[in-house]
Amino acid sequence: MDKERFEYLYTKYLQDNCSENELKEFYELYQSLEDPQHLLDLERFEENFPLEKQLSPEKSSAILAHIQQPKTISKQAKIIKLIPIAAAFLIIGFAALWFMKSNENSEVDYFRYSNTSKKIKVLTLEDGTRILLKPNSELVQKSDFAKASERIISFKGEGFFDVSKRSNQPFKIVSQNQAEIKVYGTRFNLIFHGDQQEAVLTEGSIAMKLGTEEVKIKPSERVLIDKGAIRTSVVDTMQYISWTNHQLYFNDKPLQEVINQLHTAYPDQKIQINNQNSNLYFTGYLPTDDFEDCITILQKTFKNYNLVISIEK
Repeated sequence: MDKERFEYLYTKYLQDNCSENELKEFYELYQSLEDPQHLLDLERFEENFPLEKQLSPEKSSAILAHIQQPKTISKQAKIIKLIPIAAAFLIIGFAALWFMKSNENSEVDYFRYSNTSKKIKVLTLEDGTRILLKPNSELVQKSDFAKASERIISFKGEGFFDVSKRSNQPFKIVSQNQAEIKVYGTRFNLIFHGDQQEAVLTEGSIAMKLGTEEVKIKPSERVLIDKGAIRTSVVDTMQYISWTNHQLYFNDKPLQEVINQLHTAYPDQKIQINNQNSNLYFTGYLPTDDFEDCITILQKTFKNYNLVISIEK
């Protein structure tokens, strides 16, 4: 591989300055990469490229639409860090994504995107669909978006999807438990994690399918599978999507429930409140990336209630 040429194209790629032909060449050179030493880690990326820089949706779609499908590689998958194009989406925790290409047990190559970090990642698929991936989430492209009649991916974890609309090529998401989400050009939060299978719609339309049962929902509705049946309800969507802005949202929630969610957001922190404060309720936002700010907000909110928060590190 021409390492100097790869580094030149890689720099242009990170600056969003690649032409369509250069982008194709970059992906071809990437396929021949022996190891990830030529790719920037997150720290070097942040030093050299502003996180606010974005592509317009038109430019992103034009580029991604012309990316050729990579050629088949060996069955031993390569895993390297790759900075994806953010494509005019709010860049939250923009960082390297683990990128894996595999063709095991399949005649068609597919891509696997896995967030193994502790931060939210931004991913753009070749059809222009943009996804925010929570930690420990994984997405696998199961069909050829350029040729197949359906765009199919499998998913586990939690993510916020902004699906590119194609009336002649439906978008479908499948879980390990055989549940399916049919998408009709829309934005929604999706959780496929073990037995928890649910979606909250903010725009457009989706349908949850399990076996022969299929239920379609409207914006501000939640659909989930409960005891083998599909159920729906009207919800406050901010409760489910605030994480995309690095926040936890609470609407008149018991303080103990707030503390429990902080335990999840900050697993390295041990937080306790006095029993006398357990009857307090909280409405508002708490950041998921600034623990000290969380404590400050709670103390100011309940300063007249003698709130005592104990923290053990």
